[in-house]
Amino acid sequence: MHLANNLFFLICPFFVIGLSFQAQNDYDLSKFIDQMEILSRLTNGIILEAGLIDESISPDDVISEILHLGAQKVDKLLEIDRVKLLDVITKYQNLSQSLSISSEIKAVEERFHLFENITTEINFEDLSKLDGESEYEDGVKQLEKLNTDMGVVENLFSNLTAIEERIENARNIDISNLTSSELNAELDAIKSMIGEIEEFSKNVTEFNNFVTEIGKISDFEKVNISFLDQLKFEKELRDRYDLKIKNGTKIQLDVIKENVEHFHESSQFFNVSHNLIIPILEFISSRIDDQKWAEKFTSKFSRHPSDIQDLPDDAKNDELKLLFNKKESDWVSEHLSKSLVPLADFGKILTEFDARWKILSLKTSLDDLSFVNDVQIKLAKNFELKNIQLEKLKSFEECDLHPNASVQTLEKIEEIRNAKNELKEAYSKLSSMFDYLKNLPDLKTLRNFKKLGKKHADSLKLNKEINETLGLIRTLKEDLPDFKEKMQNISELIKKVNSTPINEYLNSLEDSGYLGFYSCLKTEIGNEGKVVVDLLNEIDEIRKRGLENTTRSQEASGIVNAFVSSLDGLKNLRTYGEEMKNVTEMEVIALKSSIFNNSLIIMKKIQKSVEGLTHIRKLSEKRTELGAIFGDSDFIKTVAEKEKDKLKIEEYHELLKFENLKTSLETILSKIDKLNESIGSLEAANFSSFIPIFQEANEIEDFKQDVELMITALNSLKNVGLTTQQNITALVDALDVLKSLNLKFSTFEILSGIEGLRSLDAFFSSFSGAIPPPSTVPPPSTTEVILTETTTTQSTQVDIAMKQTGNTTASTMPEWQIGLIVAICLILAAAIIFGILCYCRRWFCFKNRKGKSASSPNKDNFIEIFPPPVPAVPAEESLYIPPTSTYQPLSTLPPAPSKTEQPKKETSSDGTSAQAGGQEFPPAEITVEPTQETEAKTKTVEEGPAETKSKEGTTGSKESVSKGSKSKEENKMKPSQEAM
Repeated sequence: MHLANNLFFLICPFFVIGLSFQAQNDYDLSKFIDQMEILSRLTNGIILEAGLIDESISPDDVISEILHLGAQKVDKLLEIDRVKLLDVITKYQNLSQSLSISSEIKAVEERFHLFENITTEINFEDLSKLDGESEYEDGVKQLEKLNTDMGVVENLFSNLTAIEERIENARNIDISNLTSSELNAELDAIKSMIGEIEEFSKNVTEFNNFVTEIGKISDFEKVNISFLDQLKFEKELRDRYDLKIKNGTKIQLDVIKENVEHFHESSQFFNVSHNLIIPILEFISSRIDDQKWAEKFTSKFSRHPSDIQDLPDDAKNDELKLLFNKKESDWVSEHLSKSLVPLADFGKILTEFDARWKILSLKTSLDDLSFVNDVQIKLAKNFELKNIQLEKLKSFEECDLHPNASVQTLEKIEEIRNAKNELKEAYSKLSSMFDYLKNLPDLKTLRNFKKLGKKHADSLKLNKEINETLGLIRTLKEDLPDFKEKMQNISELIKKVNSTPINEYLNSLEDSGYLGFYSCLKTEIGNEGKVVVDLLNEIDEIRKRGLENTTRSQEASGIVNAFVSSLDGLKNLRTYGEEMKNVTEMEVIALKSSIFNNSLIIMKKIQKSVEGLTHIRKLSEKRTELGAIFGDSDFIKTVAEKEKDKLKIEEYHELLKFENLKTSLETILSKIDKLNESIGSLEAANFSSFIPIFQEANEIEDFKQDVELMITALNSLKNVGLTTQQNITALVDALDVLKSLNLKFSTFEILSGIEGLRSLDAFFSSFSGAIPPPSTVPPPSTTEVILTETTTTQSTQVDIAMKQTGNTTASTMPEWQIGLIVAICLILAAAIIFGILCYCRRWFCFKNRKGKSASSPNKDNFIEIFPPPVPAVPAEESLYIPPTSTYQPLSTLPPAPSKTEQPKKETSSDGTSAQAGGQEFPPAEITVEPTQETEAKTKTVEEGPAETKSKEGTTGSKESVSKGSKSKEENKMKPSQEAM
């Protein structure tokens, strides 16, 4: 017997060692970060619920954040006029159907466009008051005053031939053989010739004055006739549109009146209501931008509404709950799970509501609603132009009273232009024609010839002035016919530049109605004619988009209906959040009272730290894809040196840094490996146990190499080094992966999460103290203990514990650990059975010899480890009864936090039915602790009040604390029972 007993105690340490392996969290980097994300989410939920209860966090903010409403607030959405919002879509649908079209309407609308085109193309001045016309008329009047009569010239030079003959005769006189009377006659002829020369000189002066007067034509040349271009522009415009103007359908406002009225009526409505759609568009855009919620960790409250819904399950996470309370983890986990039920219900409603808003998260919904909204905005702007549109519509109709007759041609106008140019050219030739007459010979010497005697007659032939005068006369005689012809041409041109044809043309324009037509278009319509054309274009566009309008408006109607129908639910959702302050569940109150200071700030720090850890994990997971970076890279430097001339300087230098990039990345990955090893050997007892991991993660430096520049340099190298293309391509692919990662770990301030971890320990310590303690096993009564019953119960409990231990660890422990534990358990079971058999034999022998009761004290150690079965305590006898919840769920929402449930009956290990209180807790593991500690616990149990018996009803036959602890307490109770 002593051998069996000693064997049992020899095996126990190995059993404890086996369980200690199980108690260690078999973490790796990925799993650790998963747990940290759960922790962050759980912390988030705790703070969120506490904030909703004490109203430090607004339900509106939670709803807006979780449903991703963007800048839109819940109260603003609830204030939207539902009737008007639905009317917006209905009004647009009705407008599309009410705008009629016919050939007459189309013709009238086209005439508006015609007149608007003419108005915009009028590039000439007001033809009734041409700028420069009056100056031209004054110039013509001055021309008409000029004396162009060649009779004057003919009178002046009618005797040129006679003068020429007399001069020739005088120069040819031979007085040597003349008689006295003949000589006197010749001398008289010379004197008469000299008189005629003097008269010629006077006539030349008068002729020069005549020519100077004609020179005033040059003043007319300066007169601007560009105003005639305006008439030309008008003619070109009229030629383009004359047929359409005269033959088109006249504008009649009655034809389009109904369409315009429908349009203005709708635009007036949209002017005051189109803004109703904008809030919906904005939060649809926000929801679309945040579609990948699960990939983000930036939300103030939660990444997705389902995260809140899963909070009770997060509270029961096997790895995390071991950190809540070392001895009462199941108990704390269960109550924490219950405390988060109200918030989980809130999350469930948010999740369902989010699903209802799926249509409000689609790009197609945004497109359809934006299409309708854009059209409505245009229509709304048109309402502001309603008055001027109506005014200009009437102006168009009035302008269409003209024209009604034909217009003269521009031939005479073109003749004026040509005549003026010819006049200029003709005068330019005339102006210098008689310059030689401006310098006449000095005739003073000729006066001496009037007194000539016989002796001076011969000198007349040699007189210079006489000879020059003779030359002038002969030249003038030759030029006068040409001059006469030019003067006649000038006289005709002066008649052609007369302004009368201009006035006649303008009068014909006015009589035809065109002058008034142009004037009406420019003064009555002008630049504002565009507002009418835009109005008609918008009407026509709505008609043309008939099918598209119908489809889009129907889609928009479905979107708006989905939104409007959800407003009541949104209101109830807000009310549910506000009613969180009235929750009276014991667990919720305990949670609220245990919340730590600056919780929101600390929660953000935890989230940011975990986000940094997440990026470290992403780098670790991409190790395989980065493999090409760690291969042989010597060829990069070799090829770069060889092709240096073909590379840019910065690319060449960057390629030489590849080894530095490789080394930096290897250093980071080695630190990640070291971090992974630290995580693998982690024995976490509380949240502060994770602090070394955070500290070690914080030591991982940022990756500071310029990956993008390296990729550019490698691509350039690939283009010049054809033999290494394949290797470089693999490197570039790996670097692309590296570039996609966020390797600036320092920006996440990983160390900042340490404060949150310590605060979490404080919170759970406070929380576990604020909830009722787990029920303890009361001292056994004086009921006689039957050995066979004890044996059966104890064996069953051990078997169950072994099975539960196997189930718990199978998925989390390596196979060698599982095998070791199973082997130890089998050895332990064999030792127990062997001990029981020895005990039974000794007990019967002792009874037969001593004749004493089975309940008499026994000092042997092997008896102490087998406690009798503990009868179940009915729930109605329990002293602890959880308070009834005063929290009432909303009528239109899922149930609020669950009230205290009725105990469930379960079958105990000995086959009896026991009453269970609350929810069943996860099974604990069997541990064997030192004898002194168990003895201390035994004394505590034996000396405790009898009332502790009632607590069994709260926990049920399944232990709410570790079965191992319970077994140890029962083991130590056995001697007391025998003593009794």
